[in-house]
Amino acid sequence: MKEHNSTNIIQTIVVVLIITAAVFAGMSSLARPAVVPSSAPADEFSAERAMEYIRAIFQEPHPVGSPGNAQARDYIISQLEELGLSPEVQQTTALIPSRGKVQA
Repeated sequence: MKEHNSTNIIQTIVVVLIITAAVFAGMSSLARPAVVPSSAPADEFSAERAMEYIRAIFQEPHPVGSPGNAQARDYIISQLEELGLSPEVQQTTALIPSRGKVQA
């Protein structure tokens, strides 16, 4: 009888240890990566460099059709062109709800 109980206890301890190890392994993958400085090579993502772009784009509100929106668009286009890309602006029509009315 004691042998049966000690086997159950050992099995329980092993299962608990396995579950604990799995939880810690899973949690370690959720850790934030280190912030890469803006001095990092250009082919490596840098959070500091990305924040420079974010700050430039979001200096002011830029709702659709506003001068701020045009400035943000032009900035993004210029940055993409500096990377050697050929961005293309596409025109479309959208319905914009404004104070209970719909504008086109």
